[in-house]
Amino acid sequence: MQVLNYFVGVVVALLLTPFLIGKLGDYYYGIWILISTIVGYFALSEFGVGSALQNHLSICLGKNDPDEYRIIFSNGFFLYFLISAVVFFLVAISLLTVLLLESRFAESHLIAGVMVIIGLNLSISFVFYPYVAVLKSHIRLDVVAWVEVLKILMTAALMVVVLTLGYGLRTLALVTLVASLCSNFVFLSAARRVVPRLGFQRGHLDRNELKSLLVYSGKTFLAQIGDILRFKVDEVVTAAFISVNHVTHYAVANKLATMSNKPSLRFLGILSPLLAQYVGREDAQKLKERFLLGVKVTGAFSVFVYSGLIILGAPFIRRWLGPSYIDSYAPLVILGGAFLMIRTQSTAISLMYAKARHHYYAFMNLSEGVANLGLSILFVKYFGLGINGVALGTLIPTIITRLFIQPVIAAKLVKMAVIDYYALVLRIFLLGALIYGLAFLARSVLALTMYWQLGIAFAILSGLFLVHVGLLLNREERTLVSKSIREWYRSRAE
Repeated sequence: MQVLNYFVGVVVALLLTPFLIGKLGDYYYGIWILISTIVGYFALSEFGVGSALQNHLSICLGKNDPDEYRIIFSNGFFLYFLISAVVFFLVAISLLTVLLLESRFAESHLIAGVMVIIGLNLSISFVFYPYVAVLKSHIRLDVVAWVEVLKILMTAALMVVVLTLGYGLRTLALVTLVASLCSNFVFLSAARRVVPRLGFQRGHLDRNELKSLLVYSGKTFLAQIGDILRFKVDEVVTAAFISVNHVTHYAVANKLATMSNKPSLRFLGILSPLLAQYVGREDAQKLKERFLLGVKVTGAFSVFVYSGLIILGAPFIRRWLGPSYIDSYAPLVILGGAFLMIRTQSTAISLMYAKARHHYYAFMNLSEGVANLGLSILFVKYFGLGINGVALGTLIPTIITRLFIQPVIAAKLVKMAVIDYYALVLRIFLLGALIYGLAFLARSVLALTMYWQLGIAFAILSGLFLVHVGLLLNREERTLVSKSIREWYRSRAE
């Protein structure tokens, strides 16, 4: 179901993006991206409580303690209610700021209206997140995925209708609000089916439990700031130092790179609570085995995705949006390299969260983010590298931390030799380079100008991915994966 969710999201994004750009134009699509990015900064008010809540709930399941589970839920719900109020306050302040500085903003009333609607959507969604955390802690990612699929389809359909009828950005923002409200109420209903009579109880509020959640979440908060500085300031830098129109071209590269990263995030959504349950059971051997399996799968997938971006990126952009957007290919390859480093080490991130050692990840992320902001401005303003410079600012610090710092931490947490961990990662890269290198040579003599040709090429690359995974996994791991798939299908059939 997670795979279906991903492919639905990809297909809808690929179909919707050229439609939105065509209807709105580069300028207004750039404004839409900028407003969404800036309002996304309000999500920092969440303070990382989501990861803390999911981790604590998962550990409770591992301990089989339903009473403690309900206590943690109530405390998490209380924190999210406060967070929702904070976001609402920030939206109000932003609205007043834009209106008071009306003379300094082009399209000030439009910007204010869209910002309020998107911000209100974020504020309301926070109230419902504890129910999503319940589903994730029970590893009911199938339910989460179904709801997300329906939300994606509903949002896309409404966007097409309102833009076809001639409406603008305000109505587009209302569409996202309506679809989000519908999905949130479904999450609420589904969580109460998984855990009957689930709800906030004032008597469950506990100062020590709140403190425990906040201590854990504080480290995640630093990591979230790093994520924003790494991936959510690039559009702002582009608008400030290049132009709003170039935001659209950079957003094309960023969207494709981000979509390629989503399957890893889905996998981590399963892996994080699973590792946390092993921590709760104090089963170090199983924890290490699942960690190594995760490294192999995410590593193979990372190489597959990056190879696909290099081989198919340029012909796809040319066919998808036209030759005028081919300048998005270079930043796509650069950003893809950054995501390659991140995805390959993503299992280590889940391990840090599961063992509550994510302060390592937080400081790495924050360092990367600060370096990205500084390097991006440097490359754009003083070296004149344009949107390629913005992307390079993301890649360089990512390579340093993911290749030279994070592997040492991960090996220490699972009590294995660092050289063995590096050997595994090197094996993944070298084997992938050999397999996909042949495909790259074949691509150099082929003209991929039609979607069906790109589809066949992607199918071939997918087959090479299966070969790559098969060569990496040992017999026991292949048996485990096959057994897990069979059990999953059996549980869904029942």
